[in-house]
Order: sequence, then structure tokens, then C-alpha cells
Amino acid sequence: MQSGMGSINDTASNDKQKFSYDITISGKEATEIQMETMEIVLTDWIKHRQLKSEITNLTFDSESFMVKGCVNFDTKGLSKKEIAEQLPFIKGVYLVTETGDEIFIRT
Repeated sequence: MQSGMGSINDTASNDKQKFSYDITISGKEATEIQMETMEIVLTDWIKHRQLKSEITNLTFDSESFMVKGCVNFDTKGLSKKEIAEQLPFIKGVYLVTETGDEIFIRT
């Protein structure tokens, strides 16, 4: 998993931050996934501060899948240190296979 954080481009305030992620998951065997079930599971801290969450790119092939996205969140009154102490922001990825099996993959 790769991630980054910075201020939101459309505001001059540091009260809102954007956390971007790029997660690639691969396995030994091919598994058919219901793409619409893909969900990033956030930690409680960022979930409660979340302003917007968006998956921007979702790519599947026979052996892996990649999900990219971002979470805009409220940081009003917090220092950089206080924000950094809350890492990681993502618990994992939730998805459902074509056969109906629910899978949670911890990041």
C-alpha cells in the first residue's frame, strides 16, 4: 500500500486534508470479485472526521486488483503530530466474491 497526505487544493485553509491511497492486492489463485462490493474500511478516527471518500480507480486482472482513492477529512484544531499519531487510516479492504463469499483483507 502506498499513501500520501496533503492539504486540499480548493481551499487556503489547513483545516481540511486529503489522504490518498494506492492499494494492490494479489493472490496465488484467481478469484472473481463483484467490483461494486469493493469498500475501503477506514479506522474509526478518520471515519468520524471524514468529509468525502472516493475510489478513483479500480483495476482487476486474473491475479490481482488495484484500488486508488482518497479521503478528505477535517483537521481543524489538530497539529501535524496529532494527525500522524492516528496512522494508519485504513484498516483494510472489504469485498465479495462472485460466489458470495465475503472477504476482509487487512492492510
